[in-house]
Amino acid sequence: MDYTGATFVFIGRSGCGKGTQAALLQKYIEDKGCKVVRLGTGDFARTRAQKDTLTGKWIKSILDAGGFFPSWLANGLILEMIEPNLTSHEQVLLLDGSPRRLSEAQVLDAFMNNLNRPSVHPIYLDISAEESRRRLMARGRGDDRAGAITNRLAWFTTQVLPVLSYYGDRLITVSGEGDVNAINAKIIESL
Repeated sequence: MDYTGATFVFIGRSGCGKGTQAALLQKYIEDKGCKVVRLGTGDFARTRAQKDTLTGKWIKSILDAGGFFPSWLANGLILEMIEPNLTSHEQVLLLDGSPRRLSEAQVLDAFMNNLNRPSVHPIYLDISAEESRRRLMARGRGDDRAGAITNRLAWFTTQVLPVLSYYGDRLITVSGEGDVNAINAKIIESL
């Protein structure tokens, strides 16, 4: 595969390893001589939540409750995150954690199309709800409390599953359970 100008998005239940696999794919693609921009939407939102602004406080309250941003805010954050970082058509874009809604997938497709970039390549890391809960409880991040985890797992079913359907034949599905390097090898083989 020619990675030049490609956009990859990592989708899956919370704790499925999106960030880990995005970092491994980044290294693989960079080793092929391509420049990669890797952006984590969760990290971006958590950084925003630390700001002492009305928006920062509001984002923090949503994250603390295990909630999700309104569609317009999620789309705005994604576009705001991409805009200053993607500077050429040759760069590979890796998004970890977006899109999480059908409207976000559609906005991202339209945005990439308007920038004359190839279609988005969605990578779905499939883990069970039980495995997700186990991993989230083990990592112990501030927003990984039982109630918040339950909300995120419910969100996956109602909001993220339609995104997977939207991507249809473009969707690359890889089991996110097992050895990290074996999962990475499956992703690369699938590309």
